[in-house]
Amino acid sequence: MFSNWGPGKSTAVVVLLLLGFGLAALADQPIPERYAKAKEFMDYLKTTCEPSSAGYDQSKCGKWDIEKVMSNISKNGLVVYDVNTHKTLKFNLKKLRKQLAARTGEAFGALAHFSYIYGQPYPQYSNISYVTSDTGIVISITGGYKLTFPFEQDVLKLAKIEYLQEEGD
Repeated sequence: MFSNWGPGKSTAVVVLLLLGFGLAALADQPIPERYAKAKEFMDYLKTTCEPSSAGYDQSKCGKWDIEKVMSNISKNGLVVYDVNTHKTLKFNLKKLRKQLAARTGEAFGALAHFSYIYGQPYPQYSNISYVTSDTGIVISITGGYKLTFPFEQDVLKLAKIEYLQEEGD
């Protein structure tokens, strides 16, 4: 049915479908003020990853103020998904805080890797697109990450981080 449609037409259909559900999906557009806190938190995460000529080095990332990070996490904890391991893990606040303090573990690793990818100054890694709704915002970056920020008492909190970029062996 859609075989003769080009990329522009299929994108328009997706946007129209999302708008039909009361959502707005936008790429390369500023995030509306109501949702700006999510983007600010993402920007904070990326500022703590030191550049490395050898590529990603987890030990050079994630030197965050733990209280600042925890204040931006959902009261229900953090869900971490990686398409390469096919694992979905849930971390309560206590376990997440422990991993951030030790600078090790899967939740810390996911946030550190996100900070490295999102911090790359190239659009193929760091361009964002997003979908907003009355319940929050989902932000995707071209580097393969999707972050979900629901509103909790009118404040956006990170509840889920997904790495969706399949990597070769």
